[in-house]
Amino acid sequence: MNGSVQEAQSLVTAVEAGITPDLLQNCDFVVCPPHVHLGVVRPLLKACALGGQDCTARENGAFTGDISAAMLRDIGADYVILGHSERRQYHK
Repeated sequence: MNGSVQEAQSLVTAVEAGITPDLLQNCDFVVCPPHVHLGVVRPLLKACALGGQDCTARENGAFTGDISAAMLRDIGADYVILGHSERRQYHK
């Protein structure tokens, strides 16, 4: 829960600039910005894949603030962080 749109764009641009072809031979890169920044970060990605920071197990419904795997996929995300220590600590 950090950063503005401009900060997210700047960070992703800097990360992308640091990824050299030799790194791509040995590593996969994924960026997982806050959900509100997914749409503005996605067009900047060339070497990195897009991921979400969390998603619910539910497919859809009235679960205000949740984001589903289908919603992440729809915006172009191929990955999601599940079970992050902060989510476990604060949201059980």
